[in-house]
Amino acid sequence: MASLSCLPPELLAAMFFFLDLPRLLVAGSVCTLWRTLALDCRAVWHDIYVDLSREHAWTWCQRRIDLGGSRVFSLDIHASGERLVNFDAALDTLSSSMYRISQLRIKLDQGCAEDLWKALRVPAPELTVFRLEIHCTASFSALTVPSNIFDGVAPRLDRVHLISIVLPDSDIPAFARVRAVAVISPIQAQRPFPLPVFRCFPAMESLQVAGGRMVFDAPPPQRVIEGVARLRHLDIDYAEEALSVFSCLPVAALPSLLFAFPTRDVVYAALETLKDPLQLFLYRQDATEFRMTVTSSSTSRTFAESFSDYEEIARERNVLFDDNAFAERLMSMMMATSLWTILTPFLPSFDQLAKFSLLIDDPSYDAITMPLGRLLCPKLTTLELIAKYSFALISTQQLVDFAAGLTSARLCLELYHVVLVGRTPFLEDRFNSISVKDQLNIVPTWGQNYLSDR
Repeated sequence: MASLSCLPPELLAAMFFFLDLPRLLVAGSVCTLWRTLALDCRAVWHDIYVDLSREHAWTWCQRRIDLGGSRVFSLDIHASGERLVNFDAALDTLSSSMYRISQLRIKLDQGCAEDLWKALRVPAPELTVFRLEIHCTASFSALTVPSNIFDGVAPRLDRVHLISIVLPDSDIPAFARVRAVAVISPIQAQRPFPLPVFRCFPAMESLQVAGGRMVFDAPPPQRVIEGVARLRHLDIDYAEEALSVFSCLPVAALPSLLFAFPTRDVVYAALETLKDPLQLFLYRQDATEFRMTVTSSSTSRTFAESFSDYEEIARERNVLFDDNAFAERLMSMMMATSLWTILTPFLPSFDQLAKFSLLIDDPSYDAITMPLGRLLCPKLTTLELIAKYSFALISTQQLVDFAAGLTSARLCLELYHVVLVGRTPFLEDRFNSISVKDQLNIVPTWGQNYLSDR
């Protein structure tokens, strides 16, 4: 009987592609050929994370970087703690390998920042994403990004995320082409709107500001007003100060706005410029938050909501859940299955809703259990099922029961990567038509990511 060693190396390498790093290391111990193929897999040399507070962590990290040869890779360095191992060696390798790094994420203590700046004074020709977080002490003293970072050369840099770092009021050549920026201040900080951001990032299209407290002591200078007007997306993670944004900055005409935990006044100020008909998207962000996005034509307004506000005793939920007039303006709506039982108790009936989309965000390969409960949509004409991951299996009987909880009318059924299992006569009695779609007509706005690979 032929053995695996008879397979072409290319086929073996393709098989190893499906293994994660721990399993690759096991496979690499089988024989010399397998070791060569396993250590050449992308999982070994591409996405590299190292915690410098752990003994011997850097030795394996250095080995993985060397195995990549001249190939581009991503590097995530965690250098926070009382005792760091091989920190100087890590910075030397970071500096000498910068020409190969496509994504760089660093978290380190405040006292190590000066050494880091020295290591980053080299060109970064492949860098596309840069995230830097400085862990500050209680006596916070702001650290400023040096204007000569990456020696002014980072032609592909597109996204920058800075946490507990101050921007200089001067040009930063390496940031000249960056489109998406996040500036996060320490919790204890109280700062004005980050005015230098528009000088440091002249090509910026998306801006997130969060952390601490933002104040507007005076009208922003003209440069800031013009910079805000050029944005495609603005994310304001402040609750109390968010309303000041509308009075101080020209945000009403921006294509996309996001507000975290907004008050009633902020919600209605954000929606003021949206014209009918409206679309509503409800989707999970992470374990603690979900997003509520309202769109009209090419304009979107997103509100970050906390799950804790939707418990029975909570009273801080979004005002739109109690607004029947808003529900009347909706022509289509999408909701994730993981949000169904949490949100449906608070939703009104949607008397004008014509299309309802169910985003199936369960990654299971087994048949998905459809959500239970009613959501009244008497004028509904179309039901769309969307698999967030590669595919979803749905029972025909459960699908029929779910549709009955929406409306008594016969519907047009649209399926996106959804496979129906069970008896088809159930469907013929409930749906006027069934269509299978290869792509969605949903155009995600900044910050939205409905679909992903399993």
